[in-house]
Amino acid sequence: MEERPPSHPRVAWEESESSDESSSVLEPVEVESQQPDASWLPVYEEEEEAVDFIEAFVKNPEKDDVQKIKFLRNIVTVCTTAKEKGLLEGLDIFCFRNMLAENIQVLLDEEPRDKLCTVVRQQAMLAISALSTVEVVLEDEMMFLLLASFKSVFLLPPKEELDIRLYDTTLKSMDIMLQMLLISPPTFSFTVNLCSILQVGSFHSVGFTVAVPHPRAR
Repeated sequence: MEERPPSHPRVAWEESESSDESSSVLEPVEVESQQPDASWLPVYEEEEEAVDFIEAFVKNPEKDDVQKIKFLRNIVTVCTTAKEKGLLEGLDIFCFRNMLAENIQVLLDEEPRDKLCTVVRQQAMLAISALSTVEVVLEDEMMFLLLASFKSVFLLPPKEELDIRLYDTTLKSMDIMLQMLLISPPTFSFTVNLCSILQVGSFHSVGFTVAVPHPRAR
């Protein structure tokens, strides 16, 4: 898959170089004049509140769990509405400009490895599923998101030590994400890589029932 060139409004992004700030804080660097908000986006008229929250979230260095969950749910809302109402134009620019894939990965990486006490993981995987349906995430970005998702679950303590209800709903969200990706993967190489990850991951050990088709069968 060829790398998507930035379109107008064009924005370049870089991580903050300040040693006083967390490495997870992603800051925009403007290289061309751009509209002050996302009102140019066709889906904006339908989901103004969700779009505005997403843009505000990625610019805010202080994020609590409630805001993280709302951010992820709003991604699902915007993608779902855009898909259902045919308002996909410019959505790739919006996702690129706000580094949605990178911000989701940061949220997954920040989740504690020794406990499961919020729905951030499951909402992140549902957001990944939503992004895949509108095809706005590059293949490499999607693989990093998948690896972050797997790591956030596989490194947890045994399920007997966790909130079993939350654990089960998290696995269900991962199952939904994988089913979505297996139905319409971006490229042949993505399918091959995903199948390799699924085989190495030993999904049966965590209760998965995802059927993995051989890539040549597609």
